[in-house]
Amino acid sequence: MGDELTPALLNSIAVSKISIIVLSKDYASSDSCLTELSKIMECKVSQGHIVLPIFYRVNPSHVRHPDKDESPFKVSFRQHLINNPMEGSRWKAAFTRVGYLKGWHIHGCNEYRSETEYIKDIVEVVIKKLHQPLDCCCYHSFSRLVANFLYGNKSVKHRTKRTKRRPNEVKGSWFLKV
Repeated sequence: MGDELTPALLNSIAVSKISIIVLSKDYASSDSCLTELSKIMECKVSQGHIVLPIFYRVNPSHVRHPDKDESPFKVSFRQHLINNPMEGSRWKAAFTRVGYLKGWHIHGCNEYRSETEYIKDIVEVVIKKLHQPLDCCCYHSFSRLVANFLYGNKSVKHRTKRTKRRPNEVKGSWFLKV
């Protein structure tokens, strides 16, 4: 599932400061997602890369413990370990580690909090973590990027990339199959 990650994308992960990981129920079925996650978690350890997980309609404890019977990720990891034991073990370790990170647990329809409020929180945290004020236009572009991801066509894998490097540039690469 998904395309092979290019060296350019893996390099973009290595030189970035922050990654937002959106974990959905089918995340673990994508080799591309797990390869990217492994690289991100490697950069967290080696470079202090900031990782912000969003548990989108999944229980964080299922991410921390993908082998449990009630985990929707159990079958995917079992298959990865059969097909490629070394890579499957690496992916599972990265996946488990991200489950222990502080992030957002977005349930979907929540009578107390809308997804729009979560998006605002995420944007504000990213701005604070980067220690760089974003102008109004950039703030709204980033908000739209996050909103489009959460509300857009949820069965489509989507990647965005800008060709010009800018100091406040936000690159996005995400995969969601709900």
